[in-house]
Amino acid sequence: MIRLPKRDGGIRKALKKPPRYALLGLPGPLNGVLNAVLSAGKPPSLVIFARDADRFSVPCPSIVVGEAKEKEDVVRRRLIQERIETFFVAGWEWKIPESWYSVPLLGGWNVHPSLLPRYRGHNPYFWVLARGEQETGVTIHHLTEEFDAGPILLRKRIPIEKEETIGRLWNRLALLGGEAVLEALEKIACGKIEETPQERGDFPRAPRVGIEETKFSKRWTREETKNRVRAGNPFYGMLARLGGLRMKIFGVKEGGEGPEVPCRDGKLVVELAELEGWGFLSGARLRDAADSGVVSEID
Repeated sequence: MIRLPKRDGGIRKALKKPPRYALLGLPGPLNGVLNAVLSAGKPPSLVIFARDADRFSVPCPSIVVGEAKEKEDVVRRRLIQERIETFFVAGWEWKIPESWYSVPLLGGWNVHPSLLPRYRGHNPYFWVLARGEQETGVTIHHLTEEFDAGPILLRKRIPIEKEETIGRLWNRLALLGGEAVLEALEKIACGKIEETPQERGDFPRAPRVGIEETKFSKRWTREETKNRVRAGNPFYGMLARLGGLRMKIFGVKEGGEGPEVPCRDGKLVVELAELEGWGFLSGARLRDAADSGVVSEID
């Protein structure tokens, strides 16, 4: 275990009362944390949004970082102004600079939606489903120079449901993130800040998801294809072609009516898809609209 060292000789004194803390985040993960802390009567002293489009009403001071070149100084000054002693990040678009987490007495913490060190990166939600993982969770770790690699304060685990989609997992982990932050605040207030270094090794990662990652491949097994569809529903869809039309597949099943999805070990049937020029269709209506009964890969 790593015990957080004293900074300026004041940590133990600061921990005699709940810390003044800030929340940084994106809609979804941030909502989950905010709902939890507000319901528990432990509101933050400041909320920081990445973009104006992400901003929503909160019962405490808030700022928007935006795209300004001086954004690092804006946040740093506000953290000092509000006498913030620590902060939590629940989703963010870029790496948090050292100039932010060096300000608070207790540094900054990331609320990461995976069981670190597995699935470091931008989109663990997609990759744990795409790779057929059986469990995931939330990790709260200290922010450091290395991305998603700081020492761990706590982990919370949940099983991945058989029919779990990325949309449902997103919501479940947002709620779990709120529980994790409450637990972290309790540890901080009680002075129980004990951290565990992350294991070193070749763990699966969670890079950004682009078009290539969402394309259908007939080289996948049936199970792998189901996993990819769940990983894309509802944010991406699995990109494919039906006849001469592009489509996004949001549901597949074993047997029944509808276009066939060829797999390495057999076939599936499209249950729901968005077809170019037609919108959302299911089953036999998809086959009739595209005048084709077999899904193919897309360039």
